Amino acid sequence: MALSIPFRTLSTKLVAFMTVLMALVAATIFVFFPSRLEDHAVQSVTKKASTVAEMTAFALGASNHLKSPENVKIVLDASAQVEDLVYAMVSDPSGAVVSEINRNPMDYPAAAEVRKPGGISQRGDIYRIHRAIVADGTVIGRLHVAISLAPLTSEMTRSRRMTAAASSVIVLLGILGVYFLGRLITAPLKEIVRIADRISEGDLNERVDVRSNDELGRLGRSFNEMVDSLKTAYQQLESVNATLAYHSQDLQAEVAQKRRAEEAMRASEAKFRAVVEHATDVVAVLADHGRIRYMSPASIQMMGVAPETLIGGLAGDHLHPADRHAFESALSRGTEGKARVIEVEARWRHANGMWRYLAFRGRDLKGFSGIDGLLFNVTDVTDAKRVEAELTLAKEKAEGMVVLKDTFLTNMSHEIRTPLTGILGFAQILRSELDDDHLELVEHIQRSGQRLLNTLNAVLDLAELEALSARPELERVAVGYQVRETAHIVAPVAQLKNLELTLDLPSEEVYALANANCMQRALTNLASNAVKFTEEGRVTIAVRSEDSHVAITVCDTGVGISPEFMPSLFSEFTQESTGNARLHEGSGLGLAITRRLIDLMNGTISVESEKGHGTSFTVTLPLADQDTSRITGMRMAGPSSLKAVRLTSDRKAS
Repeated sequence: MALSIPFRTLSTKLVAFMTVLMALVAATIFVFFPSRLEDHAVQSVTKKASTVAEMTAFALGASNHLKSPENVKIVLDASAQVEDLVYAMVSDPSGAVVSEINRNPMDYPAAAEVRKPGGISQRGDIYRIHRAIVADGTVIGRLHVAISLAPLTSEMTRSRRMTAAASSVIVLLGILGVYFLGRLITAPLKEIVRIADRISEGDLNERVDVRSNDELGRLGRSFNEMVDSLKTAYQQLESVNATLAYHSQDLQAEVAQKRRAEEAMRASEAKFRAVVEHATDVVAVLADHGRIRYMSPASIQMMGVAPETLIGGLAGDHLHPADRHAFESALSRGTEGKARVIEVEARWRHANGMWRYLAFRGRDLKGFSGIDGLLFNVTDVTDAKRVEAELTLAKEKAEGMVVLKDTFLTNMSHEIRTPLTGILGFAQILRSELDDDHLELVEHIQRSGQRLLNTLNAVLDLAELEALSARPELERVAVGYQVRETAHIVAPVAQLKNLELTLDLPSEEVYALANANCMQRALTNLASNAVKFTEEGRVTIAVRSEDSHVAITVCDTGVGISPEFMPSLFSEFTQESTGNARLHEGSGLGLAITRRLIDLMNGTISVESEKGHGTSFTVTLPLADQDTSRITGMRMAGPSSLKAVRLTSDRKAS
C-alpha cells in the first residue's frame, strides 16, 4: 500500500517516526518507573516493620517481662520512637492483649487487630507484621506491629505526577528536536536531488554548493567528484577506441603465454606421473562405492598383481570379509563430508594367498579435474602390525611377571616370616630355661633368626616402595623430634660399641614438608649404618635450616667408602665387602630403600666419604610453610625445650 501525501518527504517520515518512538519511551517510563519505585518503597517499609518487630520481640523475650505489663509497656514505648509506627501490641498465648501502644485505637482496636493476618491491610493504609516472643526456647506470647503506609502513598502520588510531567516534556522536546534535525538534514539532500535531475538531463556543469564538513558535506563533495569523473570519462572514451588496436597485440601475447603455461603443466603432470608410478606406496583412485578407477604400478610389489587387472573391480572383493564393513563405512563418511581425511586399515589378499595389512589414507577429490574420485595413498603395514603384536605379547608377559612377583613376595612374607616368628619366640623361651653352658647357642639362634627377619623385612619394604603408585601424604613434620627419636633407637647399639652419639640441633624447632613415617625410616637406616660401620670414634646427626630447605647430616668416623664403589652405593643388594671378605652383616638394601623414601618426599640425598676416615650423608627436604597449622612427628607430651642435646655412650661399658 502506497504512503499518503504527507509522508512522501524524508523529513516528514523522520518526524513521524521519532514522535512515535519518543511517545513509546515516555509511556514506558510513566508505566515502569513508578511501579518499580512503588515496589522498592513497599520493600523498604516491609524491611523497616520487620526490623522493628524483630528487635522488640527479642527485647521482650530476652528480658522475659511478659508477666509484668509495666515492663512490657516500657519496651513498647521504646518502639514508639519509630515515626510511622501505628500500634505495637503484645498478646499472651491465648490471644489476650497484655499491653499496647496505639496511636489510632478507634480505627485499629486491639482485640480485632491481634486476630488479623500480616501484610498490607485491606484498605491499604497500614502494613501489619507478627512475631513470636520466645524466652528460654518457649513461645510466651506474640508481638503485633503496624506501620503506616500514608507517607508511602503520598510519595508515590507525587512521583507519578512528576513522572507524567517529565514524560510530557520529553515527548515535546523530542518532537521539536527531531523537526529541526529533519530540516537540517533534508535541506542539503533536496539540493543534491535537484542537481542530480539536471545531470540526468545531460547538464554536466552543475555542482553542489558545499558549505559544511559533516557527512552531508562529504556527500556533496563526492557527488561533485563523481560528476567530474563522469565528464572526464566522456573525454577519454575516444582515446580508448584509439588504443584498442594496441590492446589486441597484448591479447595475442597473453595467448602465447597461456600456451607456454599449458605446456609447463603437461610437463609437471608427466613428472608427477613418473613419481607416482615409481613410488613404493600404491596410489589409487576409487569411486564412491569402492570401484577402482586407477592403481599405480606399485601394486605389483604390494599386491602381486598388475594394476590393469584391478581397474574396474571393487576394492572390497579383495579385502578380508571381517574388514569390508569398516572399509565401506570409511568411504561413506568421506563422501558424505563427515571426515576430511579418510583413514582405515584392512587386510588385502596377496596374489600368493597371504593376507597383508594395508593402511588406506585419502581424501575426497571428486571436484578436481583429472581425479574426480577418492584419492588414496596405500601403505603396507604388515611388518608394523607384527611388531605391534610382539610388543603386546611382551607387555602381557611383563604384567604376568609383575603378578608372579607380587604373589611370590606375599607367599614369602607368610611362609618365611611366620616360621621365623616361631623360631625367635621359642629361642626366647629356651634362653630362659637353659643353663649358661647352652646360652651361647640360643643367642646364636636368636641373632641368626633376627638377621634373616631383618633381611626379609628389607626385601619386602623395597618391593612395597617399587609397587607404590602414589606418593605419601606430605605434611609439616618436626625435624628435631624425628632426629631425637632416631637417636633413642640407635643409642643402645652405640653404647655397646663405646661410640659417642651427638645431636646438633638448632635452638628453635625446624619443620619440613615431608612424611613422618618415611623420614623416620630413612633417618634410622642412615644412623644404623653409621653405627654399624664405625668401630671407634663418634656418630653425629646435625640439622641446619637454609633458605628453602632443611639439611640433615649423618656423619661418622667409620671405615668410609672407596671411590670405586660410589656409583653402586644406592643399588639394591650391593655392599662394598662381599663373599668371604665381608666384614659386616646386611642385605645391601638399606641405602636403596632410604633413597626411594627421600625421593617420595621430594628430597635429595648426597654423600661424601674418604676410605678409612668416615662418611657423611646429607638429606635435603623442603621447608614447610610457616602458616601450616598441621604438625606431625612430635608428641604432645615431653620436654618443651628444643635445644641441642648430646647422647654419649658409657665408655666403661663392656
